Amino acid sequence: MTCIGIGLTVYRWPWVETTAANDPMLRSVILSRFEFIGGAWQAESLPSFSRPRSGTASGYRITTYRRGWTGKPLRHGPSECWRSADTGPEWLVWRQEFIDDELICQFCYDEEGILTHSEHFQGGVLHGPYLDRNVLRTVKGNYVRGQCDGTWEEIQEHAIIDDLVFYVYVTRSFRDGVFHGDWVWKTSPDGVLQSAKYDSGRLVEWNGKPLRQAMEELITPCELRDEKMRELLLSPASDARFQRTTTDFWTDECVIGGQLTGLTITRPQGSYLSGNWHDTFGKLNLAEHQPKAPLAVAIEHALARSQTLIWRDGGLHLVRIEHLREKK
Repeated sequence: MTCIGIGLTVYRWPWVETTAANDPMLRSVILSRFEFIGGAWQAESLPSFSRPRSGTASGYRITTYRRGWTGKPLRHGPSECWRSADTGPEWLVWRQEFIDDELICQFCYDEEGILTHSEHFQGGVLHGPYLDRNVLRTVKGNYVRGQCDGTWEEIQEHAIIDDLVFYVYVTRSFRDGVFHGDWVWKTSPDGVLQSAKYDSGRLVEWNGKPLRQAMEELITPCELRDEKMRELLLSPASDARFQRTTTDFWTDECVIGGQLTGLTITRPQGSYLSGNWHDTFGKLNLAEHQPKAPLAVAIEHALARSQTLIWRDGGLHLVRIEHLREKK
């Protein structure tokens, strides 16, 4: 038995291999995007992407192996990739940890040795703390069995003019990947810019008020076709849609039962409001959100993309939440 034990130990004894790695890259996962799927708002994982960015420097990879029970070499332990800049010392690009060829965690660093990305895995899916940091934002949170879970925090850096910047601090809450709990956008010293509360993927409060009350106050100044339209906008409507107005390319009007309601939403000219929405309410499929008021659908889609609706210049306008700081 002693000989067998010694033999197995020698058989499974780890070794290290060093190989060339020109322009070494690491596949990692960026923060999930937010989509309305299956009747609830949730975080949908984006495809993995390569980091750090491609460069001209060469490098090398140091990987620890041990032999599997079938004799196949398996990555077991650390795997590091180092890169040499054109000038200056070598630096650690990324590091991974394996157990019998199963990826457990991976980390990415910049030239100064600062951690810029980390993620953990269990059974091949994201599970555990997550961090992603770049020059414009820092995101950290936690995954459970591949889903965003608990409280996620984000710090966004926004430029005003020249070298002047301000920061927006965003808190988001999830349960098994679904929006659940409080979402807050704030900036110091201006305080809270927007807040929302979700229950199992559905918006129930907006800026500290029940959603119905918040919507009523939002459209109070609106001049609608007639008063009955106000109730229609605030109630579930299976035959509602948004369409582009004939007078303004950047304005959409809500239509219910084939009738113009008089409620219009103006989007800022330009293309910076990008994403799957393609900058138009007309592409929203309100039917998949039923039972829900058309105005509520518009608010939910805006908040999911860090945008919001405000009353300005005699109508409703879609703006990015960080732009609310300019009003303070």
